[in-house]
Amino acid sequence: MQRYGSHICGGSLISESWVVSAALCFDPPVVNSAYQVQLGENQIFDQTRNQTFSAVKQVVLHPHYDNVTV
Repeated sequence: MQRYGSHICGGSLISESWVVSAALCFDPPVVNSAYQVQLGENQIFDQTRNQTFSAVKQVVLHPHYDNVTV
């Protein structure tokens, strides 16, 4: 996961269009356009031809997530 082009957290691709990551990676209020997913890499700074980026269309936080008591 990246915010404004900088690595912030890892994530796992769980389907063709969904990535799961930790809720604490997303600062409220969440601005979807600030985030992108880097796919096809197993090392952040060692780029390969498999690397691709995808814009984040929606961030869904767990309804019981509380960023104050993390």
